[in-house]
Amino acid sequence: MPLCSKCLSLDVPGALRRAQDAPSDGQQIFRAEVELGGWHSQTRDVFTSASTCQLCRLVVRGWRDWRPQLISLAFSNADFDPKNPPSDLNADIEDIYAETKVDIGIVKRYRFHSEGQKWSFLLRISCNFGRRASFEVHDELVAEFRITYPTERGGLIGHDNVDIGIAIDSDPTSVSAINIAKTWLSTCLAKHQSCLSQSQAVALPSRYLDVNDGIHNDHIFLRDSGVEPDHRYIALSHCWGTAEQLCTTSTTFQSHKEGIPIRILPQTFKDAVRVVREVGLRYLWIDSLCIIQDDIEDWRKESEKMTDVYRNAHFVLAAARSSSDGEGFLSPRQRREHVELVASDGTRFDIEALPCSLLQRACDAHPIPTEPLSRRAWCLQERYLARRILCYESQQMYWECGEMHAAESGDFASVVGDQLWRVRRSAAIKATVFTGLSDGDHFNYVDWYKMIEDYTSRDITKDSDRLPALFGLAKALEVQTGDKYLIGLWLSGLLEGLMWCAMSTAIPLTRPRGYSAPSWAWASVKGQVQFPIYSWYEQRAGWKGSKANFEPLAEVSSRLLYDELCLNAPVVPVRRFKQRTRTPPDSGSQFGLAPERSPVAGRIFYFQYRDSDGRAHDVGVDGAFDVKEEEHSVNAGLLYIVFLTRLPFVLQFDFLEHRFGLVVEKHETSEKYRRVGFVDGCLIGEGRSGLWDRLVPPRWKSDNPIICAFKRDHKEGDMGSDGSEPDLNSLAPDPLRLHRQQVLLI
Repeated sequence: MPLCSKCLSLDVPGALRRAQDAPSDGQQIFRAEVELGGWHSQTRDVFTSASTCQLCRLVVRGWRDWRPQLISLAFSNADFDPKNPPSDLNADIEDIYAETKVDIGIVKRYRFHSEGQKWSFLLRISCNFGRRASFEVHDELVAEFRITYPTERGGLIGHDNVDIGIAIDSDPTSVSAINIAKTWLSTCLAKHQSCLSQSQAVALPSRYLDVNDGIHNDHIFLRDSGVEPDHRYIALSHCWGTAEQLCTTSTTFQSHKEGIPIRILPQTFKDAVRVVREVGLRYLWIDSLCIIQDDIEDWRKESEKMTDVYRNAHFVLAAARSSSDGEGFLSPRQRREHVELVASDGTRFDIEALPCSLLQRACDAHPIPTEPLSRRAWCLQERYLARRILCYESQQMYWECGEMHAAESGDFASVVGDQLWRVRRSAAIKATVFTGLSDGDHFNYVDWYKMIEDYTSRDITKDSDRLPALFGLAKALEVQTGDKYLIGLWLSGLLEGLMWCAMSTAIPLTRPRGYSAPSWAWASVKGQVQFPIYSWYEQRAGWKGSKANFEPLAEVSSRLLYDELCLNAPVVPVRRFKQRTRTPPDSGSQFGLAPERSPVAGRIFYFQYRDSDGRAHDVGVDGAFDVKEEEHSVNAGLLYIVFLTRLPFVLQFDFLEHRFGLVVEKHETSEKYRRVGFVDGCLIGEGRSGLWDRLVPPRWKSDNPIICAFKRDHKEGDMGSDGSEPDLNSLAPDPLRLHRQQVLLI
C-alpha cells in the first residue's frame, strides 16, 4: 500500500535533529516537543486516508488498540457508573473522534548501548478532544512508532550525526544480534555489582554437555562432573513438545558419553549449541540429555538438584518462541509491521508500529507472555531461579538480570534484584493487608501469589507434576526466608493464600486427574486462580479515598500437619444458596457507593445472624463453588461458611460489612471439612427482613436483596476530612460478633 502526500512530506530528518538537541530531564523517557508540520490536522482526514495510505492505516489501527485499554483504565478508576455508562462507550472511534485535533511529535528515550548514552526516537501521533469530563471516557488515543535506519545500513550514523539505531535484524544469528547478546553479558559481568555479589564459586552440574572442546565441531559429549577449571555453563529452558525426542536413557547413556552427532540433535538443541559457541563458552546443560530419563532413582536425585542447576548457571538460555524441540529458535523472525519513509535527501527510515503501552510500562524490555515457553508450567521456576536469562522470542531477544532488563530494540529498564530476589523481598515485607498500606501497596508474599496466578495459567502434561514443578523455587525461598511452605502457600501469608478463586468464569476450574492436593490448597484445582484480597481495592473500589484495613477473623492452630490445616475461625451453617441476580443489589447506605461485586461469584450463600436482642435474620454473602459441576453433588445440609477475614467498608454515616471466607462440606462421620467454594462480598439482607428496621432507613425497604448498611457513630472529620489520619476500623466494629471454633480442613 502506498503512502499519502502528507506522510511522504513528513520532515523526519529535521524533527530528529531538533529532538536530538532537545534538553534531557534526566529521566529514562523524555518527551521532546517537536512539531511535524504539514501532516493531517484533523482525525476525519486520517480516517479517510487510512483506506489508501499504509501509515495512516497503522495510525488508525493503533488508535483502535488504544481505545479498549482506555475504557479498562476508566472502569478501574471508577470514572463512570457501570450501571449508567456513557452512551458512546462502545461506539466506533470514527464516530467518537471524527472531529478532533491531531497532534504529532517525537518522543526520545535512552537506548542501551555499550558505548554509553544513546537515544531511541518514537513517532507519537494522538487525537484529543481537549477539554472533557472524565466520565465521558474521551481521553486521547495514541499510536506510537519506532524510527530506525533499515537493517542494511549497518548502524551507520546518519547526516548531522543523528544516531537513531538500526531496525532489528530478522536473522537472530546475524553479527549485530550476536554482538548485542555478548554485550549484555559482558556488561553484567563487568558493571553489575549486585549480580556479581550473588554469584558464587560453584561446581558444574553432576552431568553436563561439552559442546565446544575445540576439536570435535560435529559432536557434543555427555560428561560427568570432575575437576574442570572452568565452571561456567549455560542451562537451557525449553518446551519438549509431544513428539518423541532425543533423550539420555540407560541404553544410550554410554554412547552419549562417547559423543552425540550434532546432526541428530533436535533443532532447539542445535541452536543452543550454536549460542554457547558464539558467546565463547563450552558447557551446556539440557535436562533431557543430562538426566537418565528411564531411571527413576537418577531422575529423583538429579531433579532435586535442578534448583542449583538453574540458579548457578552462567545464564539461562530460554528458547521462548519454540513450542517443541524440533522447531528451534534461531530461524528468521517476523518483524512488526512497518513503513519505509524516504527523506528529501534520500535517507531511508523504518517506521515500525509498536504495541499499545497504556496499561504497560513504556519500555518494552520484558518477555512477551504469549510465547510458547511462557505457557509451560515447568519453565516458570527456571525463569525465576535464573540469575541471568537470555530469551529468544518471536520478534527479538530479551535479557534479564539483577540490574537490567533489555530488549534487542534498545529499550531497557534498570531493576533491583532478579526474579527470586523480588519474591524473597516481598516475603520479608512486614506490612500485610491486615496492618495497612505500605509503600507502593506492597504486601507480604504478594509477589509469590502473583507468580502463582501466572503459574496456574500455564500448561503441564502431568497433573501430578503441578507441585513438583514449583518445588525448586519453594525450596530456595524456604531456605532464604525461614518460613514454612504449605503446599503452594506460606505460613506467614496463609489467610491471604487461602482466599483463592477462579480468575474468570470463562475458563472454569476443574479437578486434576490422579493425585490431588488438600482441598484448601489452590493445587486441588486445575485452571488459573487469583488471590483477590491483594488487589481488592484496586479492582473493586478504586475510587475509595479513605481505606480500612482487612481484619483477620481466623488464626492457624498450633496443630499443623502436611495435608491437614487446623484453624480457629467463625463458622456458620449454610441455610440455603441460590443463583446471584445479574443486577447488583442496591446499597442500604444513606450516602456512598458500594464496592463492585466479585466477577466470579455467581451464588449467594445464606446463613443466620442474631442481633444484640437475639432476633434471628437470614443474611447472605456472594460466593461460588470452586468447581461448578460439584454444586449438584455436595450435601447441602452439611455446608458451612468459615470466615477468614472482614473488611469494614466505612462510609459517611454507616458502613458495609465485606466478608471473605470458605464454603466447606462437613464429613458425614468425622469433624473434618472439605473446601468446596468461597465467599467474597458484602452482607446482603432480604427486603422484608426485620433486620432493616434496625439497620436501614425505611425508604430503602424493598422485596429485593439489599446490601446491609450498619449504623455507626458519626463525628465531623472522623474519616480524615480534617487532614488527620483516621482509624477507620475503629469506626466499624464487627457487627456479627461470631465465636471462633476449631475447624480441621482436609
